[in-house]
Amino acid sequence: MAYEKNDDLRRALEALRIRDVWMVAFTDGILTRPPPDRDGLVESPFREDGRKGSFSVCHDGRGYKDFGGSGIKGGVWKFHELCWPVLEKQERAKRLIDLAARHGYITPTPAPISRAPVSSETPAVTVVHTTAADPALTKAAQAIAKRDRLRELEERAWEESERGLRAPPPKKVEPWPECVRDRYHEGNVHMREEERRGRELAKDRGWPEAWAHELVRRELVAYAWERWARPGERWAGRQKAFRVDVPRSDGAGGVVLVPVGYHQRFYQPAGNGRPENKGWLYVPSIPKARARSEFEEQLEDYGRGLGLEWGRDKAPPPLVPPLPFVMGDLRAPRLVVLLEGQWDAVTFYGACGWFLDDDRYDPLPEEGILICGIRGAQGMEAFLSYWGSYLERWKPRAWAIADNDAAGGSWRDAPPAAPGMPRPPSLSDKLVAAGCRTPLISWLKRSPARPRDKDFNDFYKAHKPTPDQMRKWMRAVGVLDAAGQWT
Repeated sequence: MAYEKNDDLRRALEALRIRDVWMVAFTDGILTRPPPDRDGLVESPFREDGRKGSFSVCHDGRGYKDFGGSGIKGGVWKFHELCWPVLEKQERAKRLIDLAARHGYITPTPAPISRAPVSSETPAVTVVHTTAADPALTKAAQAIAKRDRLRELEERAWEESERGLRAPPPKKVEPWPECVRDRYHEGNVHMREEERRGRELAKDRGWPEAWAHELVRRELVAYAWERWARPGERWAGRQKAFRVDVPRSDGAGGVVLVPVGYHQRFYQPAGNGRPENKGWLYVPSIPKARARSEFEEQLEDYGRGLGLEWGRDKAPPPLVPPLPFVMGDLRAPRLVVLLEGQWDAVTFYGACGWFLDDDRYDPLPEEGILICGIRGAQGMEAFLSYWGSYLERWKPRAWAIADNDAAGGSWRDAPPAAPGMPRPPSLSDKLVAAGCRTPLISWLKRSPARPRDKDFNDFYKAHKPTPDQMRKWMRAVGVLDAAGQWT
């Protein structure tokens, strides 16, 4: 073989990095997560254990070490063997040399051309011998074509994201660190032990108490200490918090949810010349000023461990994107329901009868429907960014239920065009671009008796719709057919 007669393989192994091989394996669907952009600890590409720091890329990207069960380490050749274990040595060398050449790292040595002596009595004739195509080369060519096609699609996606039609590709999100996980779980255990918390939550939202208790049992809600609270001190307070999850492929076409943090209510009373302050924040997050608790110090250490920088003139970067609150079918939903916020998502799920086993009603089919509570002004972009690849695969029907306020108007109405510019895409345009079928946009009308009501939770408080009434509404909208199946 050519690589045995020259130093092409040696030069290729010296030039290639682990991430170069990792990207090919990711593009070919062998690995499920993209390669890291720098050395350091990451999740193992060969396991779905969610353990941050179980795999290390080191030596300027030329080596790796697996701290998991195998404990193996090596370089580019060994990593290639883990990704394609059945290749012969010669075929593996060919692929590595070709990969280095495609990246421009090396120029392969041309194979020598053998020439037969030409007799003075015989005219010089070039003889071409044809052979059957090499299956390995054919497969390599197909892989290159697939890679180029994926690159074209990615470039087109970036172009469309610049025009606002598609959300930008998702950024890497780490699973929640141990300190955040423990803080949330302690708040969840607190709700189990202090049942009044569940009763207060249900009363505030107009829910049956069983709904709140079921959320606690599923570990979707907690009553965690505030980020700056020092547990045990007089003024330390707790606030309600909902878990935040990022979708990951389950390897069979569906999704598993990996916790990355939580979305927590906060309240700071007025005092010392400071006005009252309340709202929602994501945890983990780094405080803008100095740390006020041991927990905030742990969050600062976590941010530094990720290589993040902030200071007086540079705000701390966000650690958790505004991912949606999700309930329902994660395998192959035919209908995706979008509501504004986690409260509406929980209320819709409960109104369909899926929290309770009530013999009075014929339950709606939970299989085939996914309910997403979009969080905040940037929540729709985060939903389309992190869930876009799954929408493209499932191709579900999309049903958006907008609030009856100014924010809901951005869901209902197409945005106006600037002078001399084309109209920006509407929500329906974006859902279609993401792979959804025939989106529907609904909104709730205000009742004269309750003019301040604006969202589905307000609607539920006022009317308490039963699963049968929800079924009737869905048939009227057109997302449920006469046979009780999602359209």
